[in-house]
Amino acid sequence: MNLETVSNSPERPEATSNQASDLTEPAANSHSRFLSFTIGGGKYCLPADAVVEVSHPLDLARLPKSPANVLGVASFTGEIALVVDLRSLLSESRPAADTKAKMLRLAVIGDETNIAFPVDAVGEVFSSEPSSFITAGGAPLVEGTQHGALPHPVSLLSPTAIRAISDPRSA
Repeated sequence: MNLETVSNSPERPEATSNQASDLTEPAANSHSRFLSFTIGGGKYCLPADAVVEVSHPLDLARLPKSPANVLGVASFTGEIALVVDLRSLLSESRPAADTKAKMLRLAVIGDETNIAFPVDAVGEVFSSEPSSFITAGGAPLVEGTQHGALPHPVSLLSPTAIRAISDPRSA
């Protein structure tokens, strides 16, 4: 699988293809697209439109006196992003030596901080109904888990919760 840096922008048709033209009518296709990835032993996903960049691991600049879940900052195609450690927040194990590590950068909303995080491997983009993720207690970042879209159960992470935990201005 060849990965390239991809930007999700309004000029790209796939960035807006899931929007209903009339909000009072249900969408003809209620499926959403999700990007799957692995952290430790867990399978996770995010809405595909929440991720604007997938890259190889980047050099990090450490920040003095930063919280334990902040790994540092990195430059993503000219944009500086705060890199956070979801592994510790999800209580996941360290990656195996043969992982194909990547970095994911979340879409920025308004004037919030650019947020990125390392993953052990990027999976596939799959379509599913958002309602198929069953809410369960557990990690505050997890919105729900689905047991049928992929061969293994996959947990949907909340981009909003990741931003809230990682963005120092949200405290």
